[in-house]
Amino acid sequence: MDKVLRKLFFNLQLTRTHAIQKSCCSSNVFHKDSEPCLESYVSTSADYKKGKKFAVARIKELFNLHHLEAIEIAMRSKKIHKVMNKILSDNYHLLKSYDVEDKIILKYLDLLAEKDIIEKIDLLKQLPFKISDTTPLLLLKYMHLQNLVKKELDEEKRISFFSELLKISVFETSVAFIKRPFLQKLCLKKIEHNLQILLDYEISLEEIRKDFWVLQYNPEIIKERIEMAKERNIVKVKTWMVRSPIEVLDRYCQRRSDNKLILGDATLTEYLSDRLECNLEMAKTILLRHPALSNKHMKKIKDIIDFLLDYGFVPSHIVRNPKILLHSVETTAKRLQQLQSEGLKLDSLYILTKSQKQYLNYYENLVKANKNKVKESA
Repeated sequence: MDKVLRKLFFNLQLTRTHAIQKSCCSSNVFHKDSEPCLESYVSTSADYKKGKKFAVARIKELFNLHHLEAIEIAMRSKKIHKVMNKILSDNYHLLKSYDVEDKIILKYLDLLAEKDIIEKIDLLKQLPFKISDTTPLLLLKYMHLQNLVKKELDEEKRISFFSELLKISVFETSVAFIKRPFLQKLCLKKIEHNLQILLDYEISLEEIRKDFWVLQYNPEIIKERIEMAKERNIVKVKTWMVRSPIEVLDRYCQRRSDNKLILGDATLTEYLSDRLECNLEMAKTILLRHPALSNKHMKKIKDIIDFLLDYGFVPSHIVRNPKILLHSVETTAKRLQQLQSEGLKLDSLYILTKSQKQYLNYYENLVKANKNKVKESA
């Protein structure tokens, strides 16, 4: 009986203690004689989570993407994995309030992780452009952005000047300043002078826009290198010819000279049609399927065709497996010698076009098969 009473008393005390704790937690008042409240609030909100998994979920939600799309996009930026989801959401909605399109935010995803984006936007507000036109500049460090804004507000007007000079939009200029930081500091008179030199030598504005590096070179070097290219009978000068080492330019010129000797006035399509004894449509199809041929040295193409025909193959063999034209004579000769040593004469070029691993696998299987035949005959 005593045992039952003790158990009943214990349960009563336990119930009373629980009631006191619940009461103090709800009123946030703790009595001097009561035990501290054991319950505490733990946030489970995804807003205060960070990491790859949570970044993927938030990107999916913000841009209304499929899960796999969100994973692919979120993996482009390590920065968004290191900040709380709340920052991602707040920055997204802030950018949207300034009419920044989703495709721009997705392209410059690091913007969502910027912790001082409000301060940077306040700087951009001083400029005579829409925030949506200068969005990429938000990726600059605050001090660098501050300097750029100051230059625009002063007489220099760097962004406006560059946009007008290169005939591109403010947004495209902002992108250029991010991709090529030297444009933020390079002397505007030098940019203007170099641009005029390039245009005078009939290098198109479109070509220059693809290669802003050329604008930072010494004007005399630009003139010297272009003249050097023209002396080598290069009609259409490219900006890379100004920047490349002289040896590279010489190799390019030698290659063009070699190609001219082989092709004459014919095109590569016409050359292949003639050598492979196929019509022009078939030659075009070969080049479409193997675009690397268009950039391959003509001497190497000629050498591999000559080698295969001398070895005993016919043009139709090459037409059926044109990928062989991308292989070197040395590799092809070595493989044919190996196969010949096993007593195999090919009636197709197919195996010769395979990767080294695939070819060796085929060769090893062939050797095993030949050994088995010898054993069976013995």
